[in-house]
Amino acid sequence: MPVYGSIEYIFTINDELKFAARSHQTVSVPFDPFELYPHFPAKLYSSNKADLEIVHVDWVLGHFASWA
Repeated sequence: MPVYGSIEYIFTINDELKFAARSHQTVSVPFDPFELYPHFPAKLYSSNKADLEIVHVDWVLGHFASWA
């Protein structure tokens, strides 16, 4: 299952590229505006973020957009 997050730092450890990222927490809403579009795989996430964690570059599968 994918985890969505924001990269805060990019660095190397032993010549290996890493990311320091915080994952976005899921949000509960009474109505998800994206459920009207079953072929558009969008989801709502909170702007609240989890603790900083190290992410290996090969774990990253894609990117996403956010809007304030």
